Amino acid sequence: MSTPRHDSSRDDAHDPAAAEAGPGARPALVPVRFEPSGVCVQVAVGTKLLEAARAAGLPVASACGADGVCARCGMRVLEGADALAPETPREVEIKRRNRIDAELRLACRTEVRAPLVATTTYW
Repeated sequence: MSTPRHDSSRDDAHDPAAAEAGPGARPALVPVRFEPSGVCVQVAVGTKLLEAARAAGLPVASACGADGVCARCGMRVLEGADALAPETPREVEIKRRNRIDAELRLACRTEVRAPLVATTTYW
């Protein structure tokens, strides 16, 4: 699992994006902006949206420890949704079971692949 990047320190041995790029290569960084605050962070490709929000210093609702069970971390992707992987059947079922808006993505299950803008109802 990739971690948000704020400086040049890194551990390529534990970073899948770096491993794919080759030894010593830096993983691609992409901007993630959160509205309405406008806070923006640069994160490695593959970082979970939940991790990006926490790196931005924003509170994220989660009662399951980011296991993808509670669906409280639902976020609306305002820009960049077309670059996200399709929802897994598990994500769809969790949202249905928890009566979560179908347009929301579970931040703990959604990997950042390209620049995006996201929000949630409790910010």
